[in-house]
Amino acid sequence: MGSFLPKTKGKNLAVTIDVFGHRATTRELDRYKLTTRDGLKRAVAATVLEIQTDARKAAPADSAFLRRSIKAYFTQGGIAGEVRVDAPYGPFVEWGTGPRGRRTSVGEDIPSWYTHGASVSMPPTAELARWATRKGLVPYAVARSIQKKGGVKAQPFIGPASRRGTKRFVRRIETVLRKQGR
Repeated sequence: MGSFLPKTKGKNLAVTIDVFGHRATTRELDRYKLTTRDGLKRAVAATVLEIQTDARKAAPADSAFLRRSIKAYFTQGGIAGEVRVDAPYGPFVEWGTGPRGRRTSVGEDIPSWYTHGASVSMPPTAELARWATRKGLVPYAVARSIQKKGGVKAQPFIGPASRRGTKRFVRRIETVLRKQGR
């Protein structure tokens, strides 16, 4: 019933919410009454939109690009949905980088493909230039500071939002199915 572990879709973070799993078909819904199918779709929609809202509130904001990149998508006629973080640096914010990121992301569900790195090389200054300049800082100095500190700390936003959404989703589905039993 859904995949609540933040994972990547290409290079993006994503949380998938669906009723039946990744191989859901509309045939599986045929055994339910129309009102139940509508209730399941409402449960998916409400959960996906809540996760999106929670993640946007929790995401660190400088230029608000990261927050704006958190988007909700619906598939399979509304019976499945996904919250995606389209900012390419989303995973680095969520789980941190280097040894510092590893220390500060304890308790987070980190996928096996993501590596914090045993040591930290200096990040590319080109990637930091806009942010550093906007803050009145020298990009090289920021990159060097990140290297000296052992990376950047984790600032989880999608993981906590998806865990809260999981609990709400289960309650919503139980309510819908309980109403069907009447």
